[in-house]
Amino acid sequence: MFSHIVLGVDGSEVSSKGVDVAAGLAATLQARVTVVHALVDPMMVMPPVAPTEAMITPPLLSEDALAELEKAGREIVGAAVDRLRQAGVTAEGRLERGPAGAQIVQAARTAGADLIILGSRGHGKLEELLLGSVSDAVVREAPCSVLIVR
Repeated sequence: MFSHIVLGVDGSEVSSKGVDVAAGLAATLQARVTVVHALVDPMMVMPPVAPTEAMITPPLLSEDALAELEKAGREIVGAAVDRLRQAGVTAEGRLERGPAGAQIVQAARTAGADLIILGSRGHGKLEELLLGSVSDAVVREAPCSVLIVR
């Protein structure tokens, strides 16, 4: 039925529920899981500005702050992979940069996955307004079935 699952994670409570669902389903079906976390570049959420304004605008986040975000992302992926492996599931993790929905869909395409699992909400209302709903984007573009966990 399902042999390769892509699991989108963001460290939220509902994302944690997604890990539990993926672990149970993958263990039952003997499916492998690719865990994906996307780091969203802060510039992606900024409205377009004139080129001259962009040239004089300081970076939103310092290199240190970006490194911290990457570290946190690696920890989120690592924790999910560890939980899956403890459930007897073959799992690997990927940290991507870009819009979460697009990165999850791309991971599913690249892996030839036949199921994507993700939480219904990880972003706050403002982030959702600026970025759009990750689950909506994944459902629209996914090359396979999608399971949304609440």
